[in-house]
Amino acid sequence: MVAEKMRALLRFGAGSMHEEGWADVCARLEKVFSDRRCVHQLSRAKDNWLELPVGKVTAGILSEVK
Repeated sequence: MVAEKMRALLRFGAGSMHEEGWADVCARLEKVFSDRRCVHQLSRAKDNWLELPVGKVTAGILSEVK
């Protein structure tokens, strides 16, 4: 499930995925998470099962990927 969600995030606003390593994945995620529209969509999700602010979750994801 996590891999599927990460792939969906990496596809956000991009036609295809060309990442070849973790550095590329991290760079793409930083770009996606800095997009105001993406953050807005994430914050409007119906099921926030983590019950945490979007910024805290995205920062945690980036931290783990790095």
